[in-house]
Amino acid sequence: MNDAERLRHDPAMPWIVGGKAAQGSAASPSQMGRFETQWLAAPKNFASLAAGQWIDLVHGRRPPRGIVFDMDSSVSPTHGEQENSVWNGHYACTCYHPLFVFNQFGDLERCALRPGNVHSADGWKDVLDPVVQRYRGKVTRIYFRADAAFAMPEVYGSSMRSGCRPCRLPNGGGRHPTTNVPGDSAADRGTTAAATTRASMKRSIVTRSSAIDRRNASRCQ
Repeated sequence: MNDAERLRHDPAMPWIVGGKAAQGSAASPSQMGRFETQWLAAPKNFASLAAGQWIDLVHGRRPPRGIVFDMDSSVSPTHGEQENSVWNGHYACTCYHPLFVFNQFGDLERCALRPGNVHSADGWKDVLDPVVQRYRGKVTRIYFRADAAFAMPEVYGSSMRSGCRPCRLPNGGGRHPTTNVPGDSAADRGTTAAATTRASMKRSIVTRSSAIDRRNASRCQ
């Protein structure tokens, strides 16, 4: 919203949005605020977002063979005396420490706003279990990925009992889209094949370059 007042008068923005927006200006900061606090936060809209109904509508048209849940915490810095806003030594700021669950398509499945000083995995079960229950019986495979903060016996045991298969992340963190998840969407799109092709091309170039160097060296002798 910091740029809303400037962008609402930007002549390019209405044409990017299209439709009726091309004939007028974009929403003002106050209009965007009302959208967030009045319309978006209405009980029926909030319930739809929390239950993942819009994600289910998309998957109803293009059902995934399997689903991959990525869970991780994040930081939301605060600049006042908000309730549960606490200093976090890792992020070196006063903040909230929310927890998120995304699927492999980048859709936010569920989240939780938490105090700034809780552990990264705090409350993971309350966030993950409802999402797993929603997909049970709809897909053939359910996978769960997380970093070292979630590497605890209770996380592995509970997630497997709920029908969710934990996946190991590579050393150094970072969620590569095909990390130990057979049939993941990125793999289906050929990411693994492309990476293999690039590696093969690199080996071929190195081998060819070495052969040329040896041939040139023999000519100089």
